[in-house]
Amino acid sequence: MEKQILEILLDLHGEMKEVRTDMKEFRSELKTTQADVRSIRTDLKQTQADVSSIRSDLKQTQADVRNIRSDLKETQADVRNIRSDLKETQADVRNMSSDLKETQDDVRNIRFDLKETQADVRNMSSDLKETQADVKEIKETVNRIEASQTEDVIAMLKVTRQSIESEFHYTNTRMTDLDKRVFNLENRVER
Repeated sequence: MEKQILEILLDLHGEMKEVRTDMKEFRSELKTTQADVRSIRTDLKQTQADVSSIRSDLKQTQADVRNIRSDLKETQADVRNIRSDLKETQADVRNMSSDLKETQDDVRNIRFDLKETQADVRNMSSDLKETQADVKEIKETVNRIEASQTEDVIAMLKVTRQSIESEFHYTNTRMTDLDKRVFNLENRVER
């Protein structure tokens, strides 16, 4: 029995050695695990700091996106206003173009009227010269007749003379009116 106890004790001693070796290994592994845990804790703290930084960056990005959206809305409103102003400007340009065409037509008509008036003035000037020549000739004839004819003929010639002078006055008045028309047309053209 002693022998058995001794064997048991020896077995126990051998097992104790194994347990001690296992304990040393366990302690070594525990130290490694503790170091790993410390490293993981450090990594976790760093990761949490990174996550916090990412959250902060995300909040800033979201704020930037909101600002960009606001700026975009303002820009879109500005673009709509510019388009509206452009349409008004285009309408104004079309109106001005139409007014310019009308003005050009008016100027052409005025030039045409002016040419006609100038032709009328030249004709009247020619008629006036002829009338003046006729009046001069008639005056000379009347003077000759007055000197050589009776009072009835003189009275008749005086009536004829008055008629001619009336026609001369009418022609002169018409010439003055045409001068006024030419003056007015020239003023319109100059404007």
